[in-house]
Amino acid sequence: MMSWLSLLLAVLIAALPLTIYRRRKYGVTGWKSWLAPVCFFSAGLVGLIQLWLPVFGIYAWLIQLILLIAGSYFTKYMLPAQKEQRTE
Repeated sequence: MMSWLSLLLAVLIAALPLTIYRRRKYGVTGWKSWLAPVCFFSAGLVGLIQLWLPVFGIYAWLIQLILLIAGSYFTKYMLPAQKEQRTE
């Protein structure tokens, strides 16, 4: 089971620089647009901590639920993706 947890942690860590790269690539700035990704990454991290240390129980579920609701609420501050214009 530890190998799956290590793999999930590696994917979570690898997704963070990818998110930063894409934000810089598209010129997204501001702290409000960071709230949704931070909430979603934190929910994943809490889930991994819960799997490693099964001490939290219902509190970890509650924290994850709050983070997911907050993350979905703050997606309104994220900019919509713009289609690239084709030049011919």
